[in-house]
Amino acid sequence: MLSKPKAMQRTLFTIDLAVQGTLLGAALILSPTIIIPMLIAIPLGAWQLISALLKGLGMPSKVHLNYFISASAYLFFLYLGSYVAPHLEQLPFYPAGLNKAWSILAVAPPAIGAFWYFHRTYRDFRASVEEQGGRQQERVRNTQKISSAIF
Repeated sequence: MLSKPKAMQRTLFTIDLAVQGTLLGAALILSPTIIIPMLIAIPLGAWQLISALLKGLGMPSKVHLNYFISASAYLFFLYLGSYVAPHLEQLPFYPAGLNKAWSILAVAPPAIGAFWYFHRTYRDFRASVEEQGGRQQERVRNTQKISSAIF
């Protein structure tokens, strides 16, 4: 039988994977509209940050804590950039293509991070399922050993 903490962990991995998959899938399906996926990215990002913090502190996992710290630092720098960028345009040496660079930096890292974290959650879920399957196979082998010793 699966211990309560492991069963709860697997249940939480299942919920986490389902929510992320639903939000990420909806964003991908609706990607031609551009606006709706950007709106979906807000709850997806919030969910992933909370998930990373809880896994990082609860499991404990350095990978999840590193993701949380990196994503939080990115959000801070994005906020700082959005505050500074309008003032930079007033400088006489402001590069013409920098606005496109800001747009790419605002979209690409969160998209890459969202897919990476979803993949990481899937790997965590698979590991918990395989761990349970390994225990069941071990119990079957032990039962077979006992029954062969008896008969």
